[in-house]
Amino acid sequence: MMYQACQTHTDLTAPLRALATLSAPLLESPAQGLVAARPLALRNMAAACRLLELSAVTHRRPAWRIAAIDVAGAQQPVVEEVIVSTPFATLLRFAKPGAPAQPEMLVGADVGPLRHPAARHRADHAARP
Repeated sequence: MMYQACQTHTDLTAPLRALATLSAPLLESPAQGLVAARPLALRNMAAACRLLELSAVTHRRPAWRIAAIDVAGAQQPVVEEVIVSTPFATLLRFAKPGAPAQPEMLVGADVGPLRHPAARHRADHAARP
């Protein structure tokens, strides 16, 4: 349900973002704008338009581009497998068919200051030998 709410919000605000994208240059340039002096109110409106313009979801996942890795001195091909997929995340496995067994490793992304301190504490202690 959360994904549908986010998508609905994005769809409903798209015309407003388009209007902001078209309005910002008019408010920023005195030659094309409404007045030559550009008072504070117009600068604030232009900044608000730029902020609204940048509020769109723009992230795209780049390709990992891991074709092969060196395992025990030999090149092994890497196959990207989707283990679990949700609207917000995809858990991937980078399998090496035919490679000797190696320890499994879980790699996660740091979400910055929003990460819970207890989770950081547990992760730091789990990493110690």
